[in-house]
Amino acid sequence: MFGNEYKLEVYSENELKENFELNHDQIGYLTNMYASEIFPRLYVGSTLAASDRAWLMDHNITHILSVTDHPPQQFLESYKYKTIPIRDCANTNIMEYFDASYEFIYHALKENGNVLVHCQRGISRSATIVIAYIMRNSQMASTAAYHFVKSKRPIIWDMNIAGT
Repeated sequence: MFGNEYKLEVYSENELKENFELNHDQIGYLTNMYASEIFPRLYVGSTLAASDRAWLMDHNITHILSVTDHPPQQFLESYKYKTIPIRDCANTNIMEYFDASYEFIYHALKENGNVLVHCQRGISRSATIVIAYIMRNSQMASTAAYHFVKSKRPIIWDMNIAGT
């Protein structure tokens, strides 16, 4: 229809190192689009990460918390999955999902599982859920929890938290 067809190719971190001349920072940025480890065994990421079996296996993911209204449907049988259909719009009250999210993450980590919390791009809903988890689990103030997650995943959105 438009004369050109484009194909999106997704590469693992190892494939980026082997096939492209990218420096460490460039590879870090590209792989950060997938997911970032916030604490040992707790990751925030995108649908790309949740849809990539190789990435999931490389990071020993056992539990996936999908906080999007359009979760990927791959690999449902291979992981402990929880879907919380949170819409990505300004009037969504994400706080109503904090308890269910906390319970899933808490029990997964208690079982020594590795958890991926993801939304579409891994920059808003999933980050908010993990910030709320950290606040509750570590008794951390919202500003400190936000800055901690932002330090681990710089691509998260700036959030309207007092003092940030």
